[in-house]
Formats: sequence, structure tokens, C-alpha cells
Amino acid sequence: MFKCKQDKLNFDQILGQGAFGSIYPYQSSPTDERWAVKVIKAQDENTLFKIIQEIVLGFACDHPGLVPFRSYDIQRANPSGYNVYIKLPRMKGDLRRIITNCTNDGFEIPQENLILYFYALASAIDFLHNKGIVHRDLKPENILIDSNGLARLSDVGGAILVDEDNSV
Repeated sequence: MFKCKQDKLNFDQILGQGAFGSIYPYQSSPTDERWAVKVIKAQDENTLFKIIQEIVLGFACDHPGLVPFRSYDIQRANPSGYNVYIKLPRMKGDLRRIITNCTNDGFEIPQENLILYFYALASAIDFLHNKGIVHRDLKPENILIDSNGLARLSDVGGAILVDEDNSV
């Protein structure tokens, strides 16, 4: 677990944004590795419990086609609320931005890259399904590209576990 220092979060630059939180750049010192931190605000214990489920699921899903969770921190925000910080590796961008930038600049994504993206995602989804997990939020914004140009599926917050008989 890490202790998130809010002054090390760059709230001026949003790397990603979802229904439950935003992702910001994080670097604790000039020599430290650059990270991304997902910041989620929980107004009550029920919401905090759902976020903790995402954290547990994120740590349980160790696969090269998934964005790995590195650490987390939960801090009391006020008498009835919490701030949750999930530490993730910094990615180059999401597939939506890459598609938009290529379209605007008149470029195409190389076919080799598309094949690698597809394979990584199919492998990640297969891994999740074999664990009984359904992602439920597949979209270009949740497909991140890492520093090596590999696609990784992110945002397991909406995922559900299903039994062998496919019931929730």
C-alpha cells in the first residue's frame, strides 16, 4: 500500500475520466517513476465497499492484456466520506484518442498494431471469462496503450462475477 500525497497529483491534467473517478499523473519525486492514480470519491460505506471490490478484482487480474493495479490508499475525506487512490502504471493513451488523432492527422493505424491490439484484448477477455468475470464496459476509452505500444484493457470497476451456471 502507498500513502498518496495529494500535492504530487497533477489535477490540471486528466489522463482519463469515468463515471466514478478520474485518473491523474502522479510522481512522488523527480527521480521516482511516473505513475497514474485513479481518484474515486466515496460518500458512504456502501460506495466504499464497491470500490474495495474493484481493488480486489484489479489485484486478482494479473494478465499482460490488463492494466495492473500497483497499490492503493484510502483516506478519510470528511466524517462520512472517503477518497480512494488506485496507483496504476502510466499509459501513453487510450484507443479513442489514438483513433481520433490518426483520423484528424490523415494517418491510419498500421494493420500490425490493430492485430496486436485485437489479440491482447481477446486474450484479456478470455482470461477474465475463465475466472468467471464479465467486464461489461468494453469501449475504446477503456483500451489503453502502454509505453511499448501494447493494448491493455482497463476499468474493471463495472465487472461482475458469474457462477458456473452463468448467474450473477
